[in-house]
Amino acid sequence: MRIRKCFRCEKDLDYESYIKNGNSNNIQHLTEIWECDYIELYCCHCYCLKIKYQPKIETEYFYY
Repeated sequence: MRIRKCFRCEKDLDYESYIKNGNSNNIQHLTEIWECDYIELYCCHCYCLKIKYQPKIETEYFYY
């Protein structure tokens, strides 16, 4: 397994914890995500901050 770091704080991420916190029914899919260069992974702390401060998108319908 390759070494991954949090995209925000660069803390080392642990593959076993990643699998445990993800949907362990599909380990192959989670492994593909882990190995992908184009997907940003966050530690739990940074992910919580990202969700907390992410702008809320209004669910309005726009008609053109």
